Amino acid sequence: MDHQLFRANLNILHQVYPDLAKKLETFEYGASKRFAITPHPDRGWTCIDREENPEHAIHGPQDPWAQVENYLLNIDLIEPELILIYRCGLGYMPQLIYPQMRSGRHAQRLLITEDRWEVLASSFWLLDWTDILRSDRVIFLHSEESAQSIMQFFVTNPIGMLPVLTLMPGCNMSETDRKVFAALQERMGQLGKEIRVQTEGFLHELKGHYATRRASIQSETPEPPAKILFVEPEHEYLAKNMIESLREMGFRSDMYTGNMRMLHFVNTWLWLVYTAEHHPDILLWMNRNSLSPIGKRFLDDLPVTKAIWYLDNPERVKVSIEELEATDMVFSFDHSYLPLLREMGSESVHTLHNAAGLLPAVRLDENPLPRNGPEAGFVGALAANRFIPVRRFWLERDSEYVTILDGIVDDYLADPSKTLAYRYKNSAAIERLPYSGFPVLYLEERATYLRRLRFLQAIKDMELKTYGAPEWASPEYAKDLVPCYAGKAPDYHRDLPQLYYDTKMNINIFHVQCIDSPNPRVFDVLACGGFLISEYRPSLEEYFQDGVELRWFRTKEELAELVAYYREHPDEREEIARRGQKRVLAHHLAKNRMETMMNILWPERKK
Repeated sequence: MDHQLFRANLNILHQVYPDLAKKLETFEYGASKRFAITPHPDRGWTCIDREENPEHAIHGPQDPWAQVENYLLNIDLIEPELILIYRCGLGYMPQLIYPQMRSGRHAQRLLITEDRWEVLASSFWLLDWTDILRSDRVIFLHSEESAQSIMQFFVTNPIGMLPVLTLMPGCNMSETDRKVFAALQERMGQLGKEIRVQTEGFLHELKGHYATRRASIQSETPEPPAKILFVEPEHEYLAKNMIESLREMGFRSDMYTGNMRMLHFVNTWLWLVYTAEHHPDILLWMNRNSLSPIGKRFLDDLPVTKAIWYLDNPERVKVSIEELEATDMVFSFDHSYLPLLREMGSESVHTLHNAAGLLPAVRLDENPLPRNGPEAGFVGALAANRFIPVRRFWLERDSEYVTILDGIVDDYLADPSKTLAYRYKNSAAIERLPYSGFPVLYLEERATYLRRLRFLQAIKDMELKTYGAPEWASPEYAKDLVPCYAGKAPDYHRDLPQLYYDTKMNINIFHVQCIDSPNPRVFDVLACGGFLISEYRPSLEEYFQDGVELRWFRTKEELAELVAYYREHPDEREEIARRGQKRVLAHHLAKNRMETMMNILWPERKK
């Protein structure tokens, strides 16, 4: 029994299943009159339902962990793409299956039910559920009746029935449980047949549409404009700019979004829905390809190009080989990640940098208005709240691992010539976890946090203002930068252009995942007519000249010198800002990047 563990589980529940969290938060371990939970002499806990006649052992009397392990020896956990656990009890079954599933096939998912809330609450006191609860590979159904909740799930999300699935009990079943379980199997079988008949109709319609489309392209009749569908874009505010740009270029373009957790869970056949509804010629993902191997196999018969644009470090978003195999074209915001993508099997990879997503509130080639903002400003995340809460959790779980991670960051900050990825893969940390997901996020966010503190502390007394989340107002996180905090970041499209314009000197400090690429802030500030002082990256020299369209720095001393100088030379500042805006508006808007992308994805347009 562990109150701290219960609170950790409950914190995740509040984020993902708030209704369930509210129900369980007042439960005290051992308070149930119905369920008796007792430590087993070997390991784990037995659980007795006192209301059953005779009393029913939900877990036990044997070692409950051994019972589940022996049961799973006879179950195929490789073939099923969806595993359903009916009444998980204290959770031994999902606790054993989830680690195997996470290291297994890309498309595998886990659906868990439990309607005995006192048993479930007890489990959150006894077992660590945090990884399972936060995973978008897992859906937890909690209702008054497990069998009914499963059927309702598939009626609401029928495509979830299409993958190969396995239904299994999560604990010892009573006679009543067995009858309900058998009826559930029969009803699911009937529903599965109905959904598969409907699916055949969808497939027939799809093939007919694309056969007509192919014939139209091959004929001499005017070619219909291509349709580009953005699927579940992770950076939706950027996707909207791109969609509008594509429409201006004469393409048809749209966006498919929904409940992201549910979309990721049922994504094995989700392609069927968005393809049948939109009939795209190009499916475009940003950061995460939700197309399963099954989806790829069926779409390979159709003239649909499947593309993904990584706007973040691919290792950070857990890129997989299966994901890349299901993709025809891969774009990365930073060319530094191309070797990784090629090594994982991508044959067609391209660099496509960020661009300006904002349009100016003021045109400097007309009659510019006075700048009424602060002397210097930084808009963005401090990045502390992205890793410090996770750091506390891991300190309790494996403090030695955290020490290794912190040492990697310290070494990187002292010598950035060797990347975080290189340092991690050549450290003892690689023996614990692969360099994907959590460790990438932790290292990058901590390094970004410390670098932003270091640079901005050098100009904190030069009327600096910071804009972003409340972490900037926390003495624990922001240290002596707290007095600089001016409030939350303005709305991206509505208010940010004016702030970038009004701020006399906009500061850009890169996130460390920008190894050699400009971030959107570079282009956005300049597009809005702001004067920009940016941290240096070699790629900046591809687009700009230092001292002509912007200024750049490499050290905190250089940053302080530039801010001090341009406080006293406003006319030079204005001339540089004028040339920077002209350059970006002519060459580095979203439409420019979309032009580059579509010349690769839809070369027929150039004929």
